[in-house]
Amino acid sequence: MIDHGEVEWAEGRSTTTRFIPAEGEFGVLLSHGAGSDQDHPLNAGIRDRLAGRGIPVMSFDYPYKAEGRSRPDRPEVLMACHRALIDHAVSRMGRVVVAGRSMGGRIGTMVAVDAPVAGAIAYAYPLHPPGRPERLRIEHLPDIPVPVLMVIGSRDTFVTAELYDQHVGALPNVTTHVLDGADHGWKVLKRSGRSQDEVFDEAVEATIAWLARI
Repeated sequence: MIDHGEVEWAEGRSTTTRFIPAEGEFGVLLSHGAGSDQDHPLNAGIRDRLAGRGIPVMSFDYPYKAEGRSRPDRPEVLMACHRALIDHAVSRMGRVVVAGRSMGGRIGTMVAVDAPVAGAIAYAYPLHPPGRPERLRIEHLPDIPVPVLMVIGSRDTFVTAELYDQHVGALPNVTTHVLDGADHGWKVLKRSGRSQDEVFDEAVEATIAWLARI
């Protein structure tokens, strides 16, 4: 059963959460991508599958979504909200791993540099804007002191494989799982012979295995 909540992340400003309790050793705090929210199928698909495997999961909306806006807040606002939600998640779940899709994964790894988390997971990390491989989003990654799991699609236009291998995959604390044939939204071509649901299942299986190792 999903517990719907509200958390004040700054004076006079609050956001909504969805919490599925369980008895897992780690809790997962899940954030969403720029064009979605915590209940979007791309997020809910991860949240519900993790919870179904016995992992306590809390998702939340960034301020712009909670306040009915479509354009993402500035990074410093996103990070402030994310930090407050980490504190709240720790109070509810104990040891917490931050996880997020696309933009949420990037912000999660940014706060993981100095936040009290046990690890960080980035689903479909946006290494660079599509067609702009020179605009790499990597500056903070070497400074993350905890284990990191990157789950990326082999057809993701936000990731150039050679640049990823050079700047991210080579970091000693990073584990990479590649979803063969998946794009940024984890869709696969019909000729692949598998469904998007199967891609989600694979991503969650990789997450469960990684959590067991850390």
